[in-house]
Amino acid sequence: MHRLNVEFDIGGTWIRAYLWRGSRLVRFERARTPVRSAKNLRAVLVQMYSHITQQSNVNAVYMGVAGKVHGKSVVTSRNIPSLTGFSFAALFPKNISLTVDNDARAFLRGAVMRYPTLRQGIVMGITLGTGVGRAVARGGKVLRLTRLEHSEIWEKKYQKMRLKPSERLAIFISEQIQPLVSQYRPKAIVLGGGVVQNKVGLFKALSAKIRITYGVRILRINTVM
Repeated sequence: MHRLNVEFDIGGTWIRAYLWRGSRLVRFERARTPVRSAKNLRAVLVQMYSHITQQSNVNAVYMGVAGKVHGKSVVTSRNIPSLTGFSFAALFPKNISLTVDNDARAFLRGAVMRYPTLRQGIVMGITLGTGVGRAVARGGKVLRLTRLEHSEIWEKKYQKMRLKPSERLAIFISEQIQPLVSQYRPKAIVLGGGVVQNKVGLFKALSAKIRITYGVRILRINTVM
């Protein structure tokens, strides 16, 4: 029998929750992220967990958060002040396995777990939401590269550019990831995040630009783990 797992993706605009039975998505919910109040954030997470599980026997909870993580707590989160210093340790029942990680690493780990072809060689994950997340996996293992937890110097410009037409944003992102692509030489790049999911034409424009510029295969995945 397949395990029942819950995934949370806490971004600067939305909290997304997914209930998985094995590789099958059973239920999905989302709510606005309380970016200022840790108390409100805690209340929203507890309510979402209750709604999405409906008292099912859950095996594990995976938290993907925009920020720097230590253990089951967030050290800093630039775009979500309510996450800074936030601990998830006592949020869910004690018998449930809890994993907390940077959202980009969590996203890429889920992709690697669900798609065996991504377990060979080097794969990069890029998430585009309120901010930009980056992660790298080698041989199916997501690397803990702490420098990628910090914001890029171009992220503020990205936050303005994300409102621009898809073609212009695609060119901008493709240019900015050049140092990472040159350093790690991935065989594939996995794209995710709310902007990739919701901005019409962006995935097509960005994947075409990356393929032409770097000769790298592109995938789009809509969840984290």
